[in-house]
Amino acid sequence: MAYIDAVWIVEIALELLADAQKMKNIFHIDPHEAPSSTLMGSIGDLVEAWFVGGMIPLMSSGASLTGWKATDLTSEEGAVVNHVVSPAEVGEIAVDPFPNNVAVCGTWYTLLRGRSYRGRTYFTGFPEDLWTASTLDLADASGIAAVMDDLLDDLDAEGWDLVVTSYRNNGAAREHAVSTPIVSASVDIYSDSQRRRLPGRGE
Repeated sequence: MAYIDAVWIVEIALELLADAQKMKNIFHIDPHEAPSSTLMGSIGDLVEAWFVGGMIPLMSSGASLTGWKATDLTSEEGAVVNHVVSPAEVGEIAVDPFPNNVAVCGTWYTLLRGRSYRGRTYFTGFPEDLWTASTLDLADASGIAAVMDDLLDDLDAEGWDLVVTSYRNNGAAREHAVSTPIVSASVDIYSDSQRRRLPGRGE
């Protein structure tokens, strides 16, 4: 399949570790200018700081943030910036996490409707006592959603947008990816599953 460009879009892949299994959370950011390596590093630093300040305090000590990778999606030969978080940022709650496949599903919304204009992030590493019969307490769900909103605010303060990037339309590949700014977020109170995150399944 031919490469589909997403002009000026920076992908940030946060790298997590639990039970010796590597996992990732992916975010797409539009800085509204051609991404230099310096700019990509700044965006990665901001997303790291947001995650450490907002998500790490909610996570189990059995999970950690180990690094991130920034990629310029403008072309197939786009620049890459790799960063190791050393020492790793470890979750602050001394309670065992649920199995790696159990995830909190956060949904990102734009001002447009349709599958091409909303996105999801599956957050993992939360302590097992966060759940009751596979359900999050409403206050916990609201707290996670508030942290997601903080990312929108932090990026906006720099003049950048978190975006949903769509590569297909009605099942067909687009000539160029379409990226739409995200304006709000919510969290599903029911647990979701990401089987590839189980130990030994690969990234």
